[in-house]
Amino acid sequence: MFKLSRLFIIVLSCFSLQLYAQNSSKQISLNQIGFYTNASKIAIIINATEASKFYLLSVNKKDTVFKGSLGKPVRSSYSSAITKTADFSNFKKEGEFFLSVPTVGFSYPF
Repeated sequence: MFKLSRLFIIVLSCFSLQLYAQNSSKQISLNQIGFYTNASKIAIIINATEASKFYLLSVNKKDTVFKGSLGKPVRSSYSSAITKTADFSNFKKEGEFFLSVPTVGFSYPF
């Protein structure tokens, strides 16, 4: 019985990690460890030329806690990537959040 419950916990953990990975976009780069409350907070959005807005969501992804406009597109000097910045430095709350960009997806939690 003990081995069966241990196996169930392992399978459930793997499934939970897979859900985060499936919903997270590799086009959103940010500091997953987190940001200081009063410091600058910037994410880089890669090859999302159609996107113009971003949203910070609570960890349950139901509440929008901050919204903003993406910066102008910048072409990389060293690759074909086009990037935009999401500057949420004015957001001062502590907690765990997701960055959401329509047509791109969600960041990993930070």
